[in-house]
Amino acid sequence: MNKKNLITITLLTTGLIISAHSYAEESPLDVTFGVNLQPTTWEGDNKTTGTSFDSDATQLQLNLRIRKGSFYTGLSFQGASFDFDGTAPEKVYKNFRLPSSNTTVERGEFDLVFGYYFWKQVSFFADFKRITNDWSDDGYSTRYSGLGLGVTGWHPVSQKWVFFGSLGFVGLEIETGGENIGDGDGGTLVLGFLYQATNHSQFTIGLKSQQQNYTFDEGSEQKHSLVGLVLGYSYTL
Repeated sequence: MNKKNLITITLLTTGLIISAHSYAEESPLDVTFGVNLQPTTWEGDNKTTGTSFDSDATQLQLNLRIRKGSFYTGLSFQGASFDFDGTAPEKVYKNFRLPSSNTTVERGEFDLVFGYYFWKQVSFFADFKRITNDWSDDGYSTRYSGLGLGVTGWHPVSQKWVFFGSLGFVGLEIETGGENIGDGDGGTLVLGFLYQATNHSQFTIGLKSQQQNYTFDEGSEQKHSLVGLVLGYSYTL
């Protein structure tokens, strides 16, 4: 698959986690495949220099979730190319940083989630997250990775509609060129509705917000904010 369409992923395999519970008869093993589109605005600040940046793109997210009883695990990949017309996130190295402008950044996330439903409608999960940012102009790239924790839940509002939400936090280490250059933290919130079209098919619509704060060893800081709409479809075997 194209790298642009397969990079990322958020604490959120929410559409997958919720779909298995939405009025479908529970089986010993549930396997769910999902895809969604996320029209997203990426805004942020290069705090040390007082500059800001923003760009819009539609991310593609692919999901896989496997559940047995109260336990579940999930994989999620999402990503898009963001074109920055003007200031972009600064390129940071171990001991210095460089300004960046008028460039394209391929941003992606990968999530590996393990969770458990302590109650019928509420679960807690652990998440391994990896974020990648690749600049198109000179091959510069950064990797943000770490472990996080979160909670997800759902509540039926009618025979066909379910309200769902997910909240997660993660600590991140930052690398470029195989060298650790700082650390950060992030949070993700997803809220939306799921429509149970058939016993196997579900549609989702929601809002997703991600916030990340980075502190680099050379002394600078960055804040990143991604907010977008989530339009999805999932199928449970």
